[in-house]
Amino acid sequence: MKNQLNRVLFLPKWYPHEFDPFDGNFVQNHAEAIQSRLAVDVVFAHSEKKSKNEYRIEKANHKGVNEIRVFFKKANSPLFFLNPLINLYRYFKAQYYAYNEIYQDNKPDLVHIHVLARTSLFALYLKFFQSIPYVITEHWSGYLKESLAYQGFFKKLSHQIAVRFSSGMHTVSNNLAEAMQSHGLYQRYTTIYNVVDENIFKPIGRTKTNQINALFVGNLIQHHKRILDSIKIFKRLIDKGNNIHLDIYGEGEDEEACKNLIKELKIEDRIHLKGTLDRKGIAEVMAKADFLFLNSELENQPCVINEALCCGTPVVVPNIEGIVEVMENYCGIIFPRLDSISFESALEEMISDYENYDRDKIRDYAVNTFGEKAIAEQFYAWYNNSLNN
Repeated sequence: MKNQLNRVLFLPKWYPHEFDPFDGNFVQNHAEAIQSRLAVDVVFAHSEKKSKNEYRIEKANHKGVNEIRVFFKKANSPLFFLNPLINLYRYFKAQYYAYNEIYQDNKPDLVHIHVLARTSLFALYLKFFQSIPYVITEHWSGYLKESLAYQGFFKKLSHQIAVRFSSGMHTVSNNLAEAMQSHGLYQRYTTIYNVVDENIFKPIGRTKTNQINALFVGNLIQHHKRILDSIKIFKRLIDKGNNIHLDIYGEGEDEEACKNLIKELKIEDRIHLKGTLDRKGIAEVMAKADFLFLNSELENQPCVINEALCCGTPVVVPNIEGIVEVMENYCGIIFPRLDSISFESALEEMISDYENYDRDKIRDYAVNTFGEKAIAEQFYAWYNNSLNN
């Protein structure tokens, strides 16, 4: 007999909150899409250094998703080696408080972990003490061979236990699934790409101008986004006589270095640091841009590419496997990662050819691949398969 699936509980490691409204926004996007098929609750726990109370609860309903955020006081014991254990206990307790706040008279049919591994502790408790199965979504790029971040005995042990007792594994790229399996994390894997709200990220009327408008959206960090290298390459394009303007949206540890470099190169009138915007604001600038680019050393499956394509905007991107698998040849240009000369050539090719891209065709492909309705159906099928196989 098949299990009935009506309600799912998200346990994300990353999720938007008051200290970082963009943290894990792709997880929130998944929740929004899935709530069109079944009820979604989110329990998110996070530490805070300065807190009068040991635990603080916030409740919200975001586009039909029931969210509870619990903030717990970060441990500051003089016995510093105890602090990680204290924080792990408080993290578990915060999830426990929130769970009991939601499920007083019932319980979820399925738990959905987003990003290992501390999130799995409470999921394991629910599995063994309340017989609630769980599935896992992994977004972390640390498993990739280019990263070398998946290290340490206890980290590997906790990941192996979580994956072993899960009912299914989901990754946002085939490349990430292969990387996880290369570390011995075996399970039934399903790939579902990052979701985009096609009603927000959509084409709009573009004003034709004499200048070419390039766009970067992301963290302003040299490693691994290579933002400083990108600014230098745009300087070379400008010196070659290209009437190109670059808008950069984001923030990060190298933001000040970006400002100084733009000033040093005397291109303040051509490259502009725009700060951050909400989703609607980013959607509008993506739809107006002539093209978007990434020059990353390392990526998993970046949301900004999916979003730009839903706007009908072509992209220039490195040949990272998680990116290549979602690219069709009519969506933009792919260049070899870590190759500055090839990146510059790809930008010059796009500058010459951006007007010839079929934005409607790009849009149609992206909506069918990343749109909320398509992704919701894929998740619903995956949940049912995970529960009943």
